Amino acid sequence: MKKREKARQITRKISRRVKEKYFDCWSPAERKIKNFFERKKKILFYPFLRFFVWLGISANAISYVSAFLGVGAAVYMKYDLVVAGWLLLASFVLDGIDGSLARYTGKNDHRGALTDTFTDQVSVSATTIGLLVNGLIDIFWGSLYLVLYPVLILFSVLKNTLNIPNKYVFRPRVIVYCLFWWSVWIGENYLTLALVPIVIILFVYVLYDFYTLRKWAH
Repeated sequence: MKKREKARQITRKISRRVKEKYFDCWSPAERKIKNFFERKKKILFYPFLRFFVWLGISANAISYVSAFLGVGAAVYMKYDLVVAGWLLLASFVLDGIDGSLARYTGKNDHRGALTDTFTDQVSVSATTIGLLVNGLIDIFWGSLYLVLYPVLILFSVLKNTLNIPNKYVFRPRVIVYCLFWWSVWIGENYLTLALVPIVIILFVYVLYDFYTLRKWAH
């Protein structure tokens, strides 16, 4: 009887840990802040959410369109930076809507979170490549950013699935996007200047996560 009761306790403990897993890159503290803003976004985007539901468009479809626009922005950097800026802005807005739509329709599951994280990184990587190819950022710092950012997000997702999440995750894509828009519409390019401290911080985060994961796997 004691063995059976102990087995039940272990089973309940494992089940509880599985339910607590998150297949995204948000830390517990950030998730609380994110949930607060998601409630506000639900009110802000309510007409759009109703419209997408009426059209039968899913949150995952919005995520894929967001990634497609991000790639389009990267391609258009060669031809028209203004158009590229608007495409990236549209991608960014849709990226903010997909999560709200998932919650509105009650389909905010692990697969959706993973899809959202993946499509975000597609946009980040594509736009970074576009900035590099078109000489808008320094090739050294830009290449490091291109490598370190996805690695950090991958480590963050992995640590969440292992229930050893970070307290906070450094995600500088919004900074890079805003500086790109500034360079397009204002005409002053500070991207490389900003990438130097960004890359250093990313490097420290990646090293720490690598050490933590190796320690956990020991």
